[in-house]
Amino acid sequence: MSNGNGEQSQKRVGFIGLGTMGLPMALNVARAGHRLTVFDLAQAPVKEAVAVGATAARTVEEVGATSDVILVAVVDDTQVEGVLLGTDGPGVFGTAEPGSVVVVHSTIHPRTCRRLEALAAERGLHLLDGPISGGPMGAREGTLSIMVGGDAAALEICRPVLDAMSQRVFHLGGVGMGEVAKVANNVVLAICLEATHEGLALARDAGIDEDVMLDVLGTSTGDSWAVRNWHNVGEVARTYPNGARGVANLTYKDIAMALSIGHDQGTTLPVVGLTSQLLEEPYRRVVADLG
Repeated sequence: MSNGNGEQSQKRVGFIGLGTMGLPMALNVARAGHRLTVFDLAQAPVKEAVAVGATAARTVEEVGATSDVILVAVVDDTQVEGVLLGTDGPGVFGTAEPGSVVVVHSTIHPRTCRRLEALAAERGLHLLDGPISGGPMGAREGTLSIMVGGDAAALEICRPVLDAMSQRVFHLGGVGMGEVAKVANNVVLAICLEATHEGLALARDAGIDEDVMLDVLGTSTGDSWAVRNWHNVGEVARTYPNGARGVANLTYKDIAMALSIGHDQGTTLPVVGLTSQLLEEPYRRVVADLG
């Protein structure tokens, strides 16, 4: 990867969390030529990353000590805090060298990001929130959108790494603003999924073939990402841990966060509140359609 002057801008990169999204992201980082160290509790994805040139770490502390840019892609606020602040050890914050940049790709509450950023600054570290969108396909193809909140100079330090995984990196303001953008995006997605489910149900019960109706929607004013990726959503829901319920729970986490953010800043979100009660059925429907 070039830095614009024809020189290679390779980084020492750590990646923690090699799940459905994390593993393909990490593989793209390694393929871009960065020196990658990885950690996950599951050994199968670690071995897959090692096969493309990554080094396996025994602890998250080892990742912190050997990396200039540390990427974190775990499930929720509790896991992010455990990785960065430590559980059985000092965590990434306790071993990373001053000047290192930590990027949280997990979708967590903006206030958690701001609290962690303050703790990082006390140790001479930079923390950015950089949640992602684009699904497993985008993670595999390196076409994710990454929504970043935090210091612009810190973003430039790790931009070559983020570019290896993404189609576009958005800088949205201070720490936490990336999370706000991601949650806003997921609110729109959840509502569109429910709307697509109900529209297809209306057409199907009247006797219109569902695939035909998807074609109609895809070329009409009802078009959306949910329409264009309806069957892909079902495939993800079918293979995700705990199936449709697992994906619905993950989406519900983001919806609940949206309601919390809205409450804090006085934003009324009535349709979001209703959608939160209806989340599981669209995922079950597309899984059923796939047989």
